[in-house]
Amino acid sequence: AYPSENGDYNLVLYIKQARAYNKRAWETKGKKHYVDPLRICGEYQMMKLLTKFWGKSYVPEIYYFDPVHYVLVMSDVSRGGKLLVEEFAHGRVHPELGALLGRLFGKLHATTYRYTQDCCGSPAWRKKMINFVSKGWLGQGMAKFVPRAELREFYRAAEHSPRAWIWGDAVYRNIFVKYTEDRPSRRRRTVLPSVSMVDFDHALAYDPALDCGMLTAHWMWMGLMNEELRMQNEKFQKDFWKAYGSEFRKRKLASEGDEIKKRALRWAGIYLVSRTDGVSGSYFKKWPKWEKKIRELG
Repeated sequence: AYPSENGDYNLVLYIKQARAYNKRAWETKGKKHYVDPLRICGEYQMMKLLTKFWGKSYVPEIYYFDPVHYVLVMSDVSRGGKLLVEEFAHGRVHPELGALLGRLFGKLHATTYRYTQDCCGSPAWRKKMINFVSKGWLGQGMAKFVPRAELREFYRAAEHSPRAWIWGDAVYRNIFVKYTEDRPSRRRRTVLPSVSMVDFDHALAYDPALDCGMLTAHWMWMGLMNEELRMQNEKFQKDFWKAYGSEFRKRKLASEGDEIKKRALRWAGIYLVSRTDGVSGSYFKKWPKWEKKIRELG
């Protein structure tokens, strides 16, 4: 409830309804490929789990869920925050978020490690997601530079690795960064970084390294711009993996956490190349020198 100028309180809600096609196809008036609207059931499951593991401030609160009409009514978690994609556009990469994001993702993955239950909305949506990962959006760009047999071998290894519940869309356009004030005493004042996240309809049980590689790749490409951002990227990566590994060590899964980190570097490389040479076209075409560095790094 947000106070208005006249002292009244207004409740801000978001209503989301899944359709049998993706939003981009509708906006571009292109061919609408069928996408199972039951994917919203996976989003519901993931948000309920994250609220339990992380707390209410990190994901939207669910007020109403209708699995028949594929509708979610959620709280607004963006208030007071700025989208990371916009912050990155101004060179603000917030390396201090490394430890927090490492802890959050580590807790999600380590706690659900080897879960037998899937969080994907339906078998049809799971099949679509796996094809999307292994053959389409992520893999197609890298296939220009790496033998397909080597890529298939990696995808098979990822597919058969122990699964955890993953977000599946850990990109900076879905993350808000916030800062809250902590006053443990009258004399002490600390500003603490925080985040909130949205859009979990890609959630499924899969290789947790995919989440980590996709997320950390954003800081990797920013680190190629200049020396200051390179150092900030290194700090983010160091803090992220230290906090992530700590969550696995708490559950006596230290070696598993190390293996995830190795695969995450591969996933990050695939994601980097997908942003320069993937089916969606290059995000960095306007900056050819930077684009070349991103491709080479991937």
